Amino acid sequence: KALIAYLEWKINEELQIVKKTRKMEISKIRPRNLNETANELRVIRQVKKAESQLCSPRFVEVFYTLDETYGPGTVIGMIQVIFDKFAFSTATIADWCAAAETATGRPEASDLVRQWFRPSSMTRPVFRAVVSSHGVEFHQLTEETWTIPLEISGSAGTQLAVISERRQQVPFVSSDYVVVDAMRKSHAFVVYDADTYLRLIRCFGDSRCPSKEVGGIFADLGAALLANILPKPESQDVAKWKSVFKFMAQQNLVESTAACCVEHAIREMRKCSYWDIQDVCTKIDFNTVLAAVA
Repeated sequence: KALIAYLEWKINEELQIVKKTRKMEISKIRPRNLNETANELRVIRQVKKAESQLCSPRFVEVFYTLDETYGPGTVIGMIQVIFDKFAFSTATIADWCAAAETATGRPEASDLVRQWFRPSSMTRPVFRAVVSSHGVEFHQLTEETWTIPLEISGSAGTQLAVISERRQQVPFVSSDYVVVDAMRKSHAFVVYDADTYLRLIRCFGDSRCPSKEVGGIFADLGAALLANILPKPESQDVAKWKSVFKFMAQQNLVESTAACCVEHAIREMRKCSYWDIQDVCTKIDFNTVLAAVA
């Protein structure tokens, strides 16, 4: 079902049957709240049937990632491999993984599909990227370990890095900004250190910025904040984080509960309900540190 949905989007985009692109569709289903990747925070939650997860729109995203990362013919190439081998039988997830590797010539493409559809996985990859003068250090923030291709962009251009370790250093040098997944091709979420966010604030309106979707980078930070998976900020970074969150609030880069918790962290609660504060914001470890400092 996920593949059918993606192919429908792809055909619509190529034939311009409707004025929608795959990028627009992916943006709609990209979560603004990653609560499902962490322990439940709310006292009152909507009860969902277990079987509803089987048709979750999240599954479509991996096909977009494959096409955008390895070339627009990747998914079609996978289908051709499957038809050649299994035209009159059924194909397993393992077969689709093998088809992904064959179509791309890249072994990590197989891992990408396998991990996204593994039965135990209802989460998605979330990375923390710490940018330095000589590279980017990635930390996987979820309990599950993922293998994900991510583009790193800067003044010298863009390079593709395959992140597969819990903690992994990637050499990269840029004279100005550094942005991971600048074109938002990946289904992974990337959050940064405070200093990098402060630099990204200056990306807005700067022609040197490698990303034209900086607002989405901050929206992803709000989604990760709600999931309570951000490492607690160090004391020397509290003021920096408050500046980042103040910017997010002023620019309306997050909405709903995320907007409330961003404001709670800087103690400027204009868009908050009592229940959002009590059920969610006060239980976020990151917020307990920021909100405790005037």
